[in-house]
Amino acid sequence: MSTSNGPDNSDTTEAVSASEAPMTARAPEPTVDEAAPEVAASKDKNRRQWDLQVDHKGAQINTALYLIYTVVCLLLAIKAEAASLWFYVFYFLTFLAIFQGGTIVLRHCFHKTPKATVALELIGKKAVHMHLKNGSTIELSRDIDYTRKKGSLILSGKTHDNQSYSEVIRQGALPEGELDRLVQALKRFR
Repeated sequence: MSTSNGPDNSDTTEAVSASEAPMTARAPEPTVDEAAPEVAASKDKNRRQWDLQVDHKGAQINTALYLIYTVVCLLLAIKAEAASLWFYVFYFLTFLAIFQGGTIVLRHCFHKTPKATVALELIGKKAVHMHLKNGSTIELSRDIDYTRKKGSLILSGKTHDNQSYSEVIRQGALPEGELDRLVQALKRFR
């Protein structure tokens, strides 16, 4: 046991170094400037961003369709003999329908999964940034193409390291008329 007459600096040194360690590991917090978005938009007029919203109507329609698909497959699996090939085929299709329907509703309609696209940003004629829910951004810079269907838009392209990526943007995920504006803006890549 040691005694000292002066202040014990070992505890304060550890406290200071422990409090400084998280500060250096953390990224600096962005400052909020109200004029910044307006300035950024005025500097680069070729940059446009679309924030995707929750598509309740699409979620209801997809849930109904996949629920019917699941019930029919399950009924056919029950009706088939337990050891037959048809039992296993319909049983597999039942679970496939549950997985596929859940993925479509959670990712494309509600944007709840970490890799769900929550915003699109067009940057001139050179790139499309897809902002994901987990905070990452995918930059499509090569072979950017799109296909417009009746109620959706399929956007595809390659990243700078040649990875292919494709995203479905449903009409209900954008405000009225914004999907057509997005298609018009994407025409610069053709």
